Amino acid sequence: MGLDWNPLGKPKPGAEEEYYCCLGQLVAARDWMQPVPFAFAPVDGNEKEEARRRFFDIQISPYETLSPPRCGFDAEADNWIRSKYEDAPNKPPTIEEWLRSFNGYWVMALLPDSDGLPFYSNASLGGQWERWSFRAEFFRDCEDVLGEQLLHEAWLNHLPDQLADYGRRLMNCASAFAAAHGTEHVLSMRAYPTDDQDYSAVEGSSACKAHIIASAARWAMFWSSRGHGMIADY
Repeated sequence: MGLDWNPLGKPKPGAEEEYYCCLGQLVAARDWMQPVPFAFAPVDGNEKEEARRRFFDIQISPYETLSPPRCGFDAEADNWIRSKYEDAPNKPPTIEEWLRSFNGYWVMALLPDSDGLPFYSNASLGGQWERWSFRAEFFRDCEDVLGEQLLHEAWLNHLPDQLADYGRRLMNCASAFAAAHGTEHVLSMRAYPTDDQDYSAVEGSSACKAHIIASAARWAMFWSSRGHGMIADY
C-alpha cells in the first residue's frame, strides 16, 4: 500500500486531556514520535469501542477545519451532488433520494488547491484517500537527500508541535538541497512539473526531489499551524 499522511483531528476546547487519553488508548506507543503528553494504556473490546466513539465525539475533524461546502447545508454542495446523479452506478430511483443519501457530506472537490490538499496524493484513485492525503511513499525516492532520521520520522505519527518541527526541518533540507543544485524555483511550486513537461521524464531529478520534500514540508506546516497532527498510514 505504501505510506500516506493524513491529518489528525484536534481536541475541542476544554477536552484536551480526555482527547489525548483516548488517543493513547487507541494507538500503540511505538507508532508515535516521543515524547507525547499522554499515557499509553491500550484497551481492547468494548473499552476500545467506547474510547473510539468518545475520541470522535470530542474532536474537531480536518473537515471542520477546512469547512468545504456540505450537502444539506450549502446549495453549492447540493448542486454538485445532483450533477453526479446521471453517471452514478446503483443510484436510487429519484434524484431527490440521491441527494438525501448524501446529507452531511463534505464536498472536498469544491475546495481550492492549497498546501493542505497536496499535489502528491492518491486521492484521485478512489474513496480510500481524501484530498488532504499526502503520498509520502515518494520519500523513498528522496532517501539520499533526506538522510536516515528524516526518512524514519515519516513513518511515525506526529502531534501538532512535532509536525510543525518536522515541517521546518524538511523545508530546511529541501532548501539546502535545492540551493546546491540550482533548483530553488521549485520550492514554492504546488504542481510539478510545469504544464509543458512530462513527469516520467524528470522523475528522480534534483528538482523533483526538492519539490517532493518541499511539498511535504508545506503540508506539515499547513496542518500543524491549524492545530492538527499527522497520522502515518501504511
